[in-house]
Amino acid sequence: MILAAGLGTRLGGLGQERPKAMLPVCNQPLVSWALGWAAHHGLRRAAVNLHHHGEQIRTWVSDGRHLGVEVVYSEEPELLGTGGGIKAMAALLAPCTTVVVNGKVVSDIDLSRVVAHHRRHRSVATLVVVQHAHADAWGAVRIDERGRVVRIAEIEGPSVGTIGPGHLFTGIHVIEPELVQVIPQGPCCVIRTAYAELLACGAPIHAFVHSGYFYEHSTPQRYLQGNLNLLDGRVDPPGRPGPLRGVSPEAVIHKGARLVDPVLVASGAVVRDGAVVGPRVALGEGATVAPGVTLTDAVVWARAVVSSSAARAIITPTGRVPVSPTVDPMAFPR
Repeated sequence: MILAAGLGTRLGGLGQERPKAMLPVCNQPLVSWALGWAAHHGLRRAAVNLHHHGEQIRTWVSDGRHLGVEVVYSEEPELLGTGGGIKAMAALLAPCTTVVVNGKVVSDIDLSRVVAHHRRHRSVATLVVVQHAHADAWGAVRIDERGRVVRIAEIEGPSVGTIGPGHLFTGIHVIEPELVQVIPQGPCCVIRTAYAELLACGAPIHAFVHSGYFYEHSTPQRYLQGNLNLLDGRVDPPGRPGPLRGVSPEAVIHKGARLVDPVLVASGAVVRDGAVVGPRVALGEGATVAPGVTLTDAVVWARAVVSSSAARAIITPTGRVPVSPTVDPMAFPR
């Protein structure tokens, strides 16, 4: 299940143009990253929930076959939250062990290992968590020495073991039909309903601690940094839907233009005479960089025109979003 119905309010104008799941990361929408990752690990059927600009996701993904997954859709005229969204999507899939992922992330999480961990412990649910210096500010997940989840934010269950330091829930979890059954109908949060009830009764909920790459893209600063991380080669996620660097043979690079690696230039993009593009720039399909423009640390969406120089910016067909170089303490360190 891919949660893709959110409003994207923290993205400002970017979220007004597109749903979070359609933000291009290295020129591929985040929903393609999620489905490519799932297909890489052997999943063949997925449900995606839709609300804000949902038609963009449906148009891009279609039936999902080009991404290796058969996709069905759960329309939400009213936002159902994480709990209601999961409940509605579950009705479209056969009752079975199910992976839930937020449609705003890129990671190299080994899903096969996560599922094996889940089954080995006979869990009702397994949460994928990461270490983070500010886990408490997000609502930390606490784990005992057996690897069982004993607390999520302020929601606490019984424990007979020593509780370790807080971890951050990635939004990726493996769940069983028993969890879906206790989610109430209608809009709700899965943590405050199903997880709270299951924790209280001591149901087997475990954590899988991921130590590799995980990044979410819910603000302009994190979105830009997520692109730069991949352009820099910090990780090569499994199942990636497209290249991370390079120049399409269908791009047009004028003789007097210069590309400074690392860059990613899509088909139909045009870099005109005297322009300098890079380092760390992703140019979308059909984007144009005007003569003499210098562009660094930037993401340029498909069919956007870059008419003046920019650094640390997101440029769309409707405008430009400058991004502060200030470190975001709540961003993921990997």
